[in-house]
Amino acid sequence: MMPYKTIKFDVFTLSILGALAMASLSSSMNVQYATATPKPTTAVTKTSKPAAVSSKPTSSSTHPVLRVGATGQAVKELQSALKKAGFYEGSIDGGFGVQTKAAVIKFQQSKKMTSDGVVGPQTWALF
Repeated sequence: MMPYKTIKFDVFTLSILGALAMASLSSSMNVQYATATPKPTTAVTKTSKPAAVSSKPTSSSTHPVLRVGATGQAVKELQSALKKAGFYEGSIDGGFGVQTKAAVIKFQQSKKMTSDGVVGPQTWALF
């Protein structure tokens, strides 16, 4: 049997070996590690005035796709918009039922679009 030799490394050598090991692992695992801490910036940025808030739906990012069975504030907004446009006569209750679906279909037909009773981005945009 051959005796094992004890190898001593200084801190610098260990840090180099550690960095090489991390580089080897990150390249094989497609992982990147930050090597330096970014300096804090002291730049001051100006903000513009906020845009005027409208009560009408403006985009699909603020309004989810709605269909029968949906409930909540977005349905109330839909029912209010349909009522204002003259297509909905029910109560603003936040429940998307058959009466709301019928109103949506009438609205979609009046806008010459696919009349499926589902309120997505294209329907929201027309209010």
